[in-house]
Amino acid sequence: MSDTKKNIKGIVASNSKWFIHEVFDCIASGSIAVTLRGESDEHRIKSLGIDEVIVPRVESGWMTIDFSPSDREDVAQILFTSGTEGEPKGIEITHRGLSDVVTRLNSIMEVDASIREYVGVPVYHSFGFGRCRAVATAGGSFYIPAGGFNPVEISTMLRNGEINAVSAVPSLWRILLQNKDIFGSEAGDLKWIEIGSQYMPQEEKEALKSLFYNACIVQHYGLTEASRSTFLEIHKESGSALESVGKPVGHTEVKLSHDNRIMIRGPHVAKMGVVNGIKTSLTDSDGWLTTNDLGSFENGFLFFKGRADDVINCGGIKLQPEAMESEILNALGIRTGIAVCRIPDPLRGDGILIAATPEVNANQELIYSTSIAALGLHGIHTVESVKLIQVDSFPRTDTGKIQRRALADIYLSGNGYKIFQNNKPKSTQQYVAPETQQQKELVKIWEELLGTSPIGIDDSFFDLGGDSLSAINIMIKMQKHGIDEASCRGIFKGLTIREITDGINSSRKPMEKPVSIRTKTNLMVNNLRFFLVLFVVLSHWSGFVFDRLPDNFRYIESLLFPVFAFGTPGFAIIFGISVGFVIYPHFQESPKSLNNTIKTGLILIGSGILMLALMNICLIMGRGEILNWTKIFNAFWSVLVFYFLCLPTLHIWLRAISWKNNEIFNCLVLAGLSFLISIYIGSQFSGYPLYGFYEFIKLIFTAKYNYFSMLSGVFLGLAAGIYIYRNFESKKLAKDMLIMGAIISVLGILLSIILGHQDQWWLRGKPVFIWMWVFYYGIIMIMISGLRILTLSYENRSEFIKKYINIAAVIGQLALPIYVMHEIAMPMKQLLDLAGLNIIFSLMLSLGLFFIVIYLSGRKLYSIYYAS
Repeated sequence: MSDTKKNIKGIVASNSKWFIHEVFDCIASGSIAVTLRGESDEHRIKSLGIDEVIVPRVESGWMTIDFSPSDREDVAQILFTSGTEGEPKGIEITHRGLSDVVTRLNSIMEVDASIREYVGVPVYHSFGFGRCRAVATAGGSFYIPAGGFNPVEISTMLRNGEINAVSAVPSLWRILLQNKDIFGSEAGDLKWIEIGSQYMPQEEKEALKSLFYNACIVQHYGLTEASRSTFLEIHKESGSALESVGKPVGHTEVKLSHDNRIMIRGPHVAKMGVVNGIKTSLTDSDGWLTTNDLGSFENGFLFFKGRADDVINCGGIKLQPEAMESEILNALGIRTGIAVCRIPDPLRGDGILIAATPEVNANQELIYSTSIAALGLHGIHTVESVKLIQVDSFPRTDTGKIQRRALADIYLSGNGYKIFQNNKPKSTQQYVAPETQQQKELVKIWEELLGTSPIGIDDSFFDLGGDSLSAINIMIKMQKHGIDEASCRGIFKGLTIREITDGINSSRKPMEKPVSIRTKTNLMVNNLRFFLVLFVVLSHWSGFVFDRLPDNFRYIESLLFPVFAFGTPGFAIIFGISVGFVIYPHFQESPKSLNNTIKTGLILIGSGILMLALMNICLIMGRGEILNWTKIFNAFWSVLVFYFLCLPTLHIWLRAISWKNNEIFNCLVLAGLSFLISIYIGSQFSGYPLYGFYEFIKLIFTAKYNYFSMLSGVFLGLAAGIYIYRNFESKKLAKDMLIMGAIISVLGILLSIILGHQDQWWLRGKPVFIWMWVFYYGIIMIMISGLRILTLSYENRSEFIKKYINIAAVIGQLALPIYVMHEIAMPMKQLLDLAGLNIIFSLMLSLGLFFIVIYLSGRKLYSIYYAS
């Protein structure tokens, strides 16, 4: 039967037994199975001419089903992948290809009918579906977990003798290894493990061998077009071989092309692909598939060396090097002498290297400005991610093609090129050492408080990563060294150390500079912090007001509950935004720069927690209650504890999000994972009665605003903060944030409806649902859009509007102290009540002290930044 006459069935992806049932039935009947992303996946349905769409019902659990591989050469399945340009590509997998993979896999793992496997990856992915085929072919059974990969569930099922095999990708095994203490002797009952083709370091493989000491552990390397092309028998290998991805097995052949790309040939290799309904050949005339993966061979083992793609992905904007070269050359009016390639950028994933040879008959200034203008047309406005160099000649292949990776290596080596002076950041363009005693004193203060060294006299405070917390400390220390307040304020106007000292010594007023876009963005973030801390205070104090109003006002309170509920989650998000925008860029360059911020924050928050605890203990005793250890430790609990724990763990989380330079993606993944962890811990442990210190620990991880739930909000904020930092010069930032915010907030509303939580919007004290995080995240993006528009036109605003923008920014800078102190105001009022003071007087005194401290602090900060 020819493929054109075969029935093509689209089966909607689902991690379900019925998805496997439908695909197996489709393949067995001679039809072609196509995995769809949804019931209305129009692109795949139309491009492949799908005859029927099947939506499998969702059901997890055990499955025993027969799968009989066939050696027919006709198409059995079409799976989709993405090419280097992101164009969806359908891969035609034949019956023989499926059969060859199963035969080699079961042979290398020595699988038999006794296998009972926990499939820890979605079964609609190539890896998960391959495990189902392998187990079914061997006559065994497999288990599809309802909630996905769960080490605790694996341990329990092993202990109960329910499973003897597990399959998962390295990232999931990593989670299991971090929690290996949950396994006891039952670890010895695991017989088979297969690991997906992501990179996994030698030490993790050794740890897996040590934990599951009786298991046959196999890792594979492959791709959709050539599944499981090599196998590494981890249980048999040791040393450097564990860094490899193994060797080919059976009829599979693997070699390297002339440029070290991995090439694969064998009966499992897909011959044809489909792009937009058009079939294309995937292999050459000899049957070899040339991948975009780089590799090397050592002692017969294949070592994966990463992707060979030349596409530049700078902060989510993708550029083709050849196209950029053409644009720059055309703008310069020349034909050759310019090359473009990608280099690592710790914040944006890829940076852009533009290299020129001496044959380019133009000065550096013209090449630089032309290149920056060309990149700007594609949305690249962050010029610090662009590096320009001059080389004698470009490294080329035998056929004359530029070797972009070799060119990037030249730059990374630090040798063999000249750097364009325009390309250097101001803070490092020309290091000028301090000359006078006054300059030396300022340099010493800045280096100590900013954690950066060396600092030159032509460096400015904000260019070096200064923030509002370090600002006050620097201000105080500078004044102690005899520098007047007006001169100190110069650092917050972008003045360098040289300009500050020159102004002092010449008795001139420090020169004014135009407000930079970076400073305006700081203004925007601080105004956002103002609104969020305002929501927090309203949320916590509104009940005191509404509880004393007549009943006919209660409907107003219920209408305001969505606003009141915004405070604490919103503050977690804006905390993350501040870290992502202000702290993370400088943490990448100097992790030590975070230490002073952490120290200051811990002192502030720790003092607040201690004062709050002492007041709560006094309240317990004042009411005549019996004081025990549980009440004493619980007196320390408040949402402030999260921030006290979050600050010292920032080093860990900031390193985690920088993994593989995919910060925004990593933040969003960690946000989802953190929320799921909070749900899991809450469901497992919230009902356990504990006492004393253990009850306090339980509260940290199971209370309404627990550590992992709040951490999910911080990660969401980090993603937004990093995005703002990358695009703060973009004219489209306000529009982009508005569109994203509208979509995300509507998604939050829809999620609440889908989950049947419509009534929860109007309830006080409700749990923290996932749709709340989504909705408030969208609202914050919309607020960012509005504040972006407001602050960008700051200089054109009236003095009256400027003043109130500045006041809001100052209050925003004091957000953390306000957050701490407002928690203390109500317990203080209750203590005064117990002391016998008039209820109105005690309220006025506690609130009065709060507002006096905020006023004095704000006034001081306002004078630092904005007073003339």
